[in-house]
Amino acid sequence: MIKVKKATPAGRQGFTLIELLVVVAIIGILAALVISYLGQARLKARDARRKSDLKTIYTALTQYSDDNNGLYPANTAALVPAQMAQVPTDPSSAVAYSYAVSAAGTEFELNATLENANDNAASTDGGNNNAIYEVGDDPGLDLL
Repeated sequence: MIKVKKATPAGRQGFTLIELLVVVAIIGILAALVISYLGQARLKARDARRKSDLKTIYTALTQYSDDNNGLYPANTAALVPAQMAQVPTDPSSAVAYSYAVSAAGTEFELNATLENANDNAASTDGGNNNAIYEVGDDPGLDLL
């Protein structure tokens, strides 16, 4: 005759299906939180790059103005190669930043649209509620 032994709780092997499902659910929730946080970090990094790019272009425009009797160029392409090797573009779209110069060539406006609408350095543009980061001689200038 064959003897059948009953498993006792102390000698139990493996995990139950419920235990495994609970662990998988917890890991899923943690993964979702991490992915959300990484998305926000990327957004902030792109905005930091935009601000840095505008400051770099601003410096090059100031150098250009110093070399050209206080006048600014009609477009940022005129900064290459004397003031900068290459004019930076938006990190998301690779499109040039918005630049405008006054008719007299003595004032300019340079801005970028930020992805983080809650950025303290940004202002809103009229009716579109986009977060705008702007540099220039007169940030209140309305050339764009």
